[in-house]
Amino acid sequence: MEQRDFYLCDNVIEGRLEWPWVFDADAQSHWDDRGVDLAGDGHVVCHNRISGFGDPVVNKQVESRAWDVYGNDILDAFDGTELDEASGNVRLYRNRFTNVMDPISIQPIHGGPAYALRNVGHNIVQEQIKLKSLGGQQLPSGALIYHNSFTSPARALNSQSPITQYSFELRNNCLCGTR
Repeated sequence: MEQRDFYLCDNVIEGRLEWPWVFDADAQSHWDDRGVDLAGDGHVVCHNRISGFGDPVVNKQVESRAWDVYGNDILDAFDGTELDEASGNVRLYRNRFTNVMDPISIQPIHGGPAYALRNVGHNIVQEQIKLKSLGGQQLPSGALIYHNSFTSPARALNSQSPITQYSFELRNNCLCGTR
């Protein structure tokens, strides 16, 4: 069921997860709790405060195009925003991520471009930018990652991808970890 041109702006959206996370035996059962759950092209998600979700913003339409996520405060979450499996012209910019495991997920982008511009993340626990494959078969291609800033309690840049990434650029970002 494809959706088109949703405009989701100026909301407070609260989920059940609380920071700091305590990983009980059923922790994985909440990793996919979704705040904004889209499927399609042309959406705008802006100026929201979204907290307490495994996936605060996600578009599950394979090869989705032309959608924007900007100006949001995303807190206390697992993945911040998933641009996963989009095909092009998706933009993630000027968002603020606080207490998020993986704020930007691009696993994978199909050709692109997918833009991650001028986002700020504080207390990023795991990977700042996930450039991965879903199931190990698809290779990400076409991500442009510019002018972002992240602070993390461990590594300044943590990339756990076991696959090759193609046609992406990571430029002019400020990545701060421990000494």
